[in-house]
Amino acid sequence: HSEEFLKFSWEKARHEGIELIAVGPAVIQEKQSFYGETVINGNTLVHVVPRFPGTLTRVSKMLGDTVQAGEVLATVQINESLANYEVTAEIDGVIIDQDATKGEFVSSEKVLFKLANLETTWANIAVPPRLLASLTVGTPATVISQSTDAQLDTRISYIRPTLSEATRSGHARLELPNQQHQWPPGMFVAVEVALSKKNFPLAVPESSVLLMENKPSVFVKAKAPDGDEGFEIRRLKTGRSDGRSVEIMDGLKAGEVVAAGNTFLLKAEMGKSSAEHSH
Repeated sequence: HSEEFLKFSWEKARHEGIELIAVGPAVIQEKQSFYGETVINGNTLVHVVPRFPGTLTRVSKMLGDTVQAGEVLATVQINESLANYEVTAEIDGVIIDQDATKGEFVSSEKVLFKLANLETTWANIAVPPRLLASLTVGTPATVISQSTDAQLDTRISYIRPTLSEATRSGHARLELPNQQHQWPPGMFVAVEVALSKKNFPLAVPESSVLLMENKPSVFVKAKAPDGDEGFEIRRLKTGRSDGRSVEIMDGLKAGEVVAAGNTFLLKAEMGKSSAEHSH
């Protein structure tokens, strides 16, 4: 059983940047990942229709063009009076849809252009029903692009109160800045959301838990039978984590002291001593 104990002076451990921390309660804030995609900010969407029916005598702007508010998009001739009037953009934006052909007759219901301002976009995420209650407007979230390395810390801006009939999932939305085209519509994103904090009776710092022989393990401050200072290697069952603290389900008792901080030094030392044992 000698391999499961590492002789190591506690004073030396402290000197090497290894902290000795008592096992006890901790508040752990869980994170949850959701997936979705970026879409046009629907609040900026404008449908451009002719004010009066008539014939399109000129189409000045095309799909994909950037336009300023007041800019002429098309010219319509009113059939009875033969007077021309201009169809103009109501907002600064980009033409994202166009259905206007020179010479065609258009009614005043016909949508000639769809304009959207792309300075901001939305990220829509699907939320399983059981998690809907843990999200609120204003919940902090990190949006991570699946195709570029872009990351953004933001907050949830909208939660739809009903489930989608098709997917039976909830829906939440975040607003993203897009002035530099860093979050264009149509991009797949992961959204990491910090859920509510919970108290766990037993936890250790994240840096305490190391994988040894593929099992989560900690170094517990202990003395060898001959009185030498050192650490006992203990296998654990771990639970939830938030990157700072890890919930302990089994393997440690409250008040036991574990190594944290530069624990990889102890693991390296273990490797050395087990190499010596095997000669």
